[in-house]
Amino acid sequence: MAENKILLVDDDENLLASFRRQLRKRYTTDIAGTAEAGLAMIRQEGPYALIISDYRMPGMNGIDFLAKVREVAPDTVRIILTGYADVDMAIQAVNEGSLFRLLTKPCPPQVLVSAIRDGMRQWQLLNIEKELLENTLKGSIKVLSELLSIIKPDAYGLTSRIMPHVRMISDVVEDPSPWMTETAARLCRLGYVVLPDSILRRIHKGKPLEPEELDAFNRHPGLAAQLISHIPRLEEVSQMIAYQGKRFDGGGIPEDDVAGKDIPLGARILKVAIDYDTMLEKDLSKPDAIAALRRQAGAYDPDILQALSDTVAQQTELQPRAVTIGLLKEGMILDQHVFINRAGKIVKVLGRGAELTETTVEYLQRIHRFVGIKEPIKVFMPVKPKIDERDIKPIPEAQTPPQEAQ
Repeated sequence: MAENKILLVDDDENLLASFRRQLRKRYTTDIAGTAEAGLAMIRQEGPYALIISDYRMPGMNGIDFLAKVREVAPDTVRIILTGYADVDMAIQAVNEGSLFRLLTKPCPPQVLVSAIRDGMRQWQLLNIEKELLENTLKGSIKVLSELLSIIKPDAYGLTSRIMPHVRMISDVVEDPSPWMTETAARLCRLGYVVLPDSILRRIHKGKPLEPEELDAFNRHPGLAAQLISHIPRLEEVSQMIAYQGKRFDGGGIPEDDVAGKDIPLGARILKVAIDYDTMLEKDLSKPDAIAALRRQAGAYDPDILQALSDTVAQQTELQPRAVTIGLLKEGMILDQHVFINRAGKIVKVLGRGAELTETTVEYLQRIHRFVGIKEPIKVFMPVKPKIDERDIKPIPEAQTPPQEAQ
């Protein structure tokens, strides 16, 4: 933990020893005699809440050192120590480099302690704000994703199915922002909320759409992108979503001049993962699905397509099980659509391929209590839940699910 950790960087060993004696009862304090040694300490022992550096040191001076600290540890509070002769230069550096404070030598102990106390308070405020923003962001994504699972179960099923492929492809191609790409995958079908179920049923059954239906469907990425763009820090995610249907050669939606590597990396990953899932839903084998994608010249980034091929070859088959509603667990993946009979009408409440979350498990259990869901439920278990094997029912040899209402 960075909270309470300080790094002192100075080539004056006596000064370092003095500072360390003054601070050791209050803070965990590390020392370094050069800027290079300080950077090594950050790599090995960091992160630090606060770093104090002398200005004049052999090799790299304190201003340049703290500039590098800002690159590798932007949340760390930075303080510079300087002699009177360098004050004007140091003040300019503080103003231009966003340093927290400037202390002059010799620095009285009470001044040093006061500056460190203020610096620690600044670090705490910055991290509280960062944590609040991150939790708010994660909460917003979770709410949108789980609302999608309830309102449009087929759309949520697709996002659950493509997520493993998206994660593995991101890893292979060294995606610099994998969390953004995963977020785009979770929300890429958010625009489905405005599409009539009749259009989604035709798409699911592979039937051609009428021109006005196709136009409505083609607008769903842009609508989702527009909704996401209003959430702070998700501007790049919204671009990935907007370009999820864009061909590598520049064709497709949106109709503009963006092509090739100018298409956001996350969008290129989504294009491959979504179309691969579409092939699997047509009952193609994994090799045949990849071969079908390769035949579509110019549609996909060849590096992304190769990454998919490599990762599919390494995938482990999931273990099928059939469990009662009460034994559904977070992380299980539905291997069937879940239907209920509502006033004589068959209604789908969750689609095949949906990865269960705490909310969706509770949702299914609540529906089961009031309406009833046919058991057992077929699932895949990527990680074996801690349940009694005696409670797991074998998968029936043949089970015909109710037909979806037309």
